[in-house]
Amino acid sequence: MLERYLILREKYDPNEFSDENMDFLLNKIKSLSSKRMFSDYEDFINPETNFESPILMYKNKFERYIVVTNFTLTSDSYSGDGAEITFDAMLKNKVTKQVETSSYKAVMNYIISDLSLVSQKKAPFCFAVTDYKTYKLSK
Repeated sequence: MLERYLILREKYDPNEFSDENMDFLLNKIKSLSSKRMFSDYEDFINPETNFESPILMYKNKFERYIVVTNFTLTSDSYSGDGAEITFDAMLKNKVTKQVETSSYKAVMNYIISDLSLVSQKKAPFCFAVTDYKTYKLSK
C-alpha cells in the first residue's frame, strides 16, 4: 500500500491529470491519505496556488515514471509506524523521447488497523498515510 501511495503521488501522466480523469486519481489518493495529507496533495498539484505544480511544470510535454529501489519499514515511539522508500523518477520528454533520471527518498508515516482484530472481524480495516516528505538525493 505504501509503494502504491508513493507511485500515485509521484508519477505524472498527462492523461490522468486531464479533466476527465482527475477525479479518479484524486479519489485513489484520498482513499489512502489522512485529511491533512490529502489537503497537502491538492495544494501541491493546484497550478493556481503552486507555481511548481506538476501540471504547470510538465503539462502535456512530459511523463514521469517511478521505480522503487529500496523499501524499509520503520517504527518508533515518537512517530509510530513509518517507511523510508528510495525511488528513481524518470522524466520523459514526449517530443524528443529523452529521459532524465533523478533519485529521491520518501519518508512517510501511516496508521493501520490491528490486523489480528481485523482478521477476527472485531475491527474494520483502516489505513491512511499521515505524513509524507520527499528529499532529492545527490548523485
